[in-house]
Amino acid sequence: MVQAESLTKTYEEKSVVESVSFQVAEGEVFVLLGRSGCGKTTTLKMINRLVEPTSGQVIINGKRTSQQDPIALRRNIGYVIQENGLFPHYTVEENISVVPELLGHDRDEMRSRLPDLLTQVGLSPEKFIGKYPKELSGGEQQRVAIARAIAARPPLLLMDEPFSALDPITRSDVRTNFYRLSKKFGITVIMVTHDVAEAIEIADHICLMEEGRILRQGEGKDFLFGDNNAVVASFFDAARFETELKVVTITDLLSSLTLKDEEGAVAGEIGLDDRLYSVLDKFSRAKILPLNVRGQDGRTHGTTTLSSLLEAFFKLERRRSS
Repeated sequence: MVQAESLTKTYEEKSVVESVSFQVAEGEVFVLLGRSGCGKTTTLKMINRLVEPTSGQVIINGKRTSQQDPIALRRNIGYVIQENGLFPHYTVEENISVVPELLGHDRDEMRSRLPDLLTQVGLSPEKFIGKYPKELSGGEQQRVAIARAIAARPPLLLMDEPFSALDPITRSDVRTNFYRLSKKFGITVIMVTHDVAEAIEIADHICLMEEGRILRQGEGKDFLFGDNNAVVASFFDAARFETELKVVTITDLLSSLTLKDEEGAVAGEIGLDDRLYSVLDKFSRAKILPLNVRGQDGRTHGTTTLSSLLEAFFKLERRRSS
C-alpha cells in the first residue's frame, strides 16, 4: 500500500534522513523505531508531505504523493501525535466529527456512530460526548484523538509517539484498544516510537533507524532471535527479556513443550497464538495448575504445566545465545 523509495531529507547540507526505503502492506502495523534524533519523525512527515523530501518519493496505492494536492492528501490520512492536537474550544463530539465533515460525510450518520466509536476507545458516550479537552485527563484526551483519527475510516494512519506521554497503566490500556481497532477496521498504520517493548508488542514489521539510515527491517522475532550485528542486538538488550515475553508464542515453544493427556485438575486453556506474557498471567490466575493447549481448530493438543513452559522457553533462549 505504501512505498518509500530512497527518501532523503537534507537541511543546510546535513542529511537527517538518507536513502530510506521500505514497503508497508495493507492492514499492517509498521513501526519506525529508533533513538531520539534518528530521523524517524522526519520520515513519517514525508509520507503526508508535512515535510517535503529533498529527494526520493512516496507512493500510496500506486500514486506518487508528490503529484497530489497536499491538503487533499492529508485529509485521507489519519494523524495522531503525542500532544493529541485536540481543538480546545470544541467538544469531544465536535473534535471527532471534524475530519468526516471536511470529507463530506453525512452528519447524521456520523452522529449515530459516535457512541459506538467512543465505547470502542474505552470512553462512556453519555459521560464524555459533550466535554471539552480541558475537562479530560491525558489518557482520555489521547483516546479522543485516536477516535478522531479513525472516525472517517482512513485507509492509512500515521502516529508519532502517540502513547509516550501517558502513565504506564493507561498507556498499556490505550495501546491495546488502538491495536484491536486498527485490526478490526483494517487500517494500515505507520507509527514512530523509541520504546522497544511497545514496538515488539504491536508491530507486524519494524524498521530500526539510526542516524538517518535503516539498520534493519523485519518482524519482532527477527530482532530478538535472528542473526543481528552488535549494534542492532545492543538496541534490544536492555529490554530483551520483556520483549521476548511479548513476541514468543506457544507455537514457538511447541516442539520443546511437554504435553500430557488431560488428567486431574485443569484450570483453563491457552491457545497456540497466545504470547508468553499472557500465558504466564493465565498460569498465575490459575494458581499454577496445568492448562490445556488448544489449537485454532478447537483440538486439544494436551495439558502443560508452568515448569514445562519455562523449560521450553529457556531452551529457546539457549539456542539464541549459542
